[in-house]
Amino acid sequence: MGRVEQEQKAVIGIIDEDPKAGRHPKMKEYNIQSKFTKAIRLLKRKDDEAKRLVEISPYLEDWLYARAYRDSKLLRKGLPDGDLAIKHH
Repeated sequence: MGRVEQEQKAVIGIIDEDPKAGRHPKMKEYNIQSKFTKAIRLLKRKDDEAKRLVEISPYLEDWLYARAYRDSKLLRKGLPDGDLAIKHH
């Protein structure tokens, strides 16, 4: 979140919702621009439309794993088969 805020030019950041950590105070400065699925939202900053965030819900790691799991080529390269076993901090 900090890098997006510091940039003086157009920038897109990727964050996850991370429900256990609570909302970052700066999230109040963003509006939902569009909702692609229940897991992906595009946000834009209220006072600077050049700053946008892609928010993955709830956890980026889970979302990435689910995408990789669907790709049988990646599964054959050694990703675990079965339930997701990612520990959240």
